Amino acid sequence: MRIPLIPDSGAAAAHVRIDAGGSSNAHSYLDQTVHAREKSLDDVKIQLQQQTFRVRDDIEVKADFINEMSRFIPAHVKQRTIEHPEYWDYVKDEIVSMSNELITSIGKPTKNKFDMGL
Repeated sequence: MRIPLIPDSGAAAAHVRIDAGGSSNAHSYLDQTVHAREKSLDDVKIQLQQQTFRVRDDIEVKADFINEMSRFIPAHVKQRTIEHPEYWDYVKDEIVSMSNELITSIGKPTKNKFDMGL
């Protein structure tokens, strides 16, 4: 999933790739985003919280997600995923959970000072 972090007018929004590895994989990208956008970690945290609320509460986000995913996945996968009534709740919960993990960890040192993750 890609969640926009810092929307800006006319330009592509900054994104953090959140995957099964959790928020630890996002920290280096987050640092790059903060530096490139000349934003503070607090600004990024606020923007991520706002985007997380949109994923959770805005039905347009769901419609956009389904429309975009429909373009890329085969019909048989589509039937058991995005067309399944419970699928959006699953995706939404995963995004919110991972985003909250990242929000909580912003500004805190990583747990392992010898982290070898890429």
